[in-house]
Amino acid sequence: LRMMRMAGRRFTFEILPGSTLDVFLFVDVTNAEELIKKLLGFELELALINPELIVDEQQLLVSAVRALHAARRGTLATRNVHSEFVFALAGSKSIGSSLKKFGIMPSSRAVLVGAFDATPEKLASIRELVRGTETELSALRSLYNQEATLKAYSIGQKELKNGSPLNSILNAISTRD
Repeated sequence: LRMMRMAGRRFTFEILPGSTLDVFLFVDVTNAEELIKKLLGFELELALINPELIVDEQQLLVSAVRALHAARRGTLATRNVHSEFVFALAGSKSIGSSLKKFGIMPSSRAVLVGAFDATPEKLASIRELVRGTETELSALRSLYNQEATLKAYSIGQKELKNGSPLNSILNAISTRD
């Protein structure tokens, strides 16, 4: 008998009543390539995110709100709210580059999964889909790669003198048009 620890987290949004975002962090993932194929084959409605570029949950929440607002206004730049979430994370205007940079790679061993408005059945299916160890979101700190993140957001020393990496990242996400 194997005990499964449930470590995902559900976020709700006061400014978007009824909307939720469930986030799961998996490490020691062995099927990233399969997940990408399913995502590209339109078999999954999930966000598959590279956790190395996530400095803090706030980064996820600001991006989630951008994606949800775009979905509610009917102004999605991508095919669904989940890909819009990954796109919003980048703070860039290039959809392809954003999805490639912030999405997972076939060799990814850690995967952050985001699901909007998920039913209990969908949450269970996510846990079955990803072959890896589900862990607490607090483990994001140990996966964070500051050098890669600063490069992904084009944040230089000048910006860092005026604030933290997180502040620069949130600014990039919030001000992209």
